[in-house]
Amino acid sequence: MIIMMRYTRYYTRYIAATGAAIALLAGASSCQDDYTQPELEVPEAVIKPNTTILELKKEFKEYQKSTGMKTCEVQPVKTADGATTRRVIHGFVVSSDATGNIYQSLVIQDETAAIQFSISRASLWTLYPLGQEIVVDVTGMTIGVYGNLIQIGDYYENNGEPQVGRMLYARFKNQSQLNGLPNDRFRYVSPDAAWPADGPYVVATSIEAVNDMIGNEEDVLRMQSQLVRLQNVHWQDAGKVTYAEYEESSRRYLLDNNNGSLMAYNSGYSTFYNSMLPEGIGAVEGILSYYGHDDSSDNPWQLLLRSRRDVQFGDVEGSRQKPYTVDQVIALDNCGLTAWAQGYIVGAFDFSGNPVFGVSDTQMDDNLLIAPEKDCRDIGQCVCVRLPAGPLRQYGALPDNPDVLGRLLSVTGAFSEYYGMHGILVATGAVSDFAIEGIDTGAGLGTGTADSPFTVEYVLKHYTEPESGVWMTGFIVGYYDGKEGACFSLPADGADYNGANVLVAADASCRDASQCVYMSVDRNKVGLKKNPGNLGKKINAQGSFDERFDMAAFIAGEAIVE
Repeated sequence: MIIMMRYTRYYTRYIAATGAAIALLAGASSCQDDYTQPELEVPEAVIKPNTTILELKKEFKEYQKSTGMKTCEVQPVKTADGATTRRVIHGFVVSSDATGNIYQSLVIQDETAAIQFSISRASLWTLYPLGQEIVVDVTGMTIGVYGNLIQIGDYYENNGEPQVGRMLYARFKNQSQLNGLPNDRFRYVSPDAAWPADGPYVVATSIEAVNDMIGNEEDVLRMQSQLVRLQNVHWQDAGKVTYAEYEESSRRYLLDNNNGSLMAYNSGYSTFYNSMLPEGIGAVEGILSYYGHDDSSDNPWQLLLRSRRDVQFGDVEGSRQKPYTVDQVIALDNCGLTAWAQGYIVGAFDFSGNPVFGVSDTQMDDNLLIAPEKDCRDIGQCVCVRLPAGPLRQYGALPDNPDVLGRLLSVTGAFSEYYGMHGILVATGAVSDFAIEGIDTGAGLGTGTADSPFTVEYVLKHYTEPESGVWMTGFIVGYYDGKEGACFSLPADGADYNGANVLVAADASCRDASQCVYMSVDRNKVGLKKNPGNLGKKINAQGSFDERFDMAAFIAGEAIVE
């Protein structure tokens, strides 16, 4: 299984300190040749877990249903002979308060669920870094709900009503023990998989799957406070607002391709509050918290970012720009992650359920085998791609398209088992979900690559979709004037135009604004104010879809005028 490496500041400090010590010792070696460097002390917990986090949450939930109480004291475990023993859980740290977006809280996960501890102490990340295993004797602590999020802390009353609040750090320290060194090998897992007990993990899921859990009590108990990864998402109001307003808690919304939404709750005291929400599409990680009901919807889920590094946009693994390789998909071991991948088409399963390399009349049209190399004939090195009815099957199925054999396929889907092997479950197979090397899909609309850029016709139909890092092509036919609107000529001296846009059409003779794409460009290199000779020329540009002045728009980061 592939692992996500996270080097915490704990290790940075340790490595820096160790390096400095080595350098110092090297300089003093002439007089201390017999010096023996002490071994790193590895903590080992003496107390042993006897309860899972999910068991603890379920017990509290049943207590809450039977009594109506929002809090209770965690009781010892009753043994078979009627005696009692202290209740102990364990888990790996998945939260961090280093940036201030998470405050006086510590989240741990075990193989069943995750839970938040509310602790009256800042900079917990310096004591409990990411991936640190902790064994906690929770006997006598208060478990309860705050905004329907189950957490552990201390008892207090608010206007006479019992609440769970922050416990003193001394109490948490006295009733917890570190076990081993921090484990930075975070593994991706599927929501419906058996989660590991020997290390931290990230639940690869989607906005749709998270929202579908509402009303399913066991799913909510399992997923509350889990560290999750959401792939192929984009920010509402990206490039227009910051993560939060200064000293205010702010709601920002992540959207998927179907406009499903998940609220991210960001602090105006965090170190990244003033950074702009990034444009485009990417992956976001964070703690999946839960708080009553949002004022603008009936969705109680909210995402807590640990740092801006949790927002991975642009040229990151699993993106359209940098798809996973077949070897990486296999290593991810059907974890449920939805991402882009690519490999060479080498065959497909037949009607008898057997893999067939090359092209055969017996092959089915609902799958493809992709491999790292064109000549691969080892099924153990292949991934099976599901071809749903639609453009992907139309252009990719081997029985109808033998010429795609050996071509590179880029595709997005969920990494999950298919035909009994590592697979990619493509959801719809729309033109925007895949690209086949050298194949012009969608009747000349392009595939969005540099070799096969999207046409103006395609952008006009799909500009509301969150495409980024893609290429488009067309002819520069004019510009957009702030007062006059679309203009199909060179700008006059008094034009309300700074040169930062051009109008692009499928044909150089077009004079119809409804058939044009507003393209944001570099005013010095492309804009007509400084480059009047570009009028009528062909342009290829890489960027993202958008909407400006009620027009289909394309925000170009790179542009080549021919």
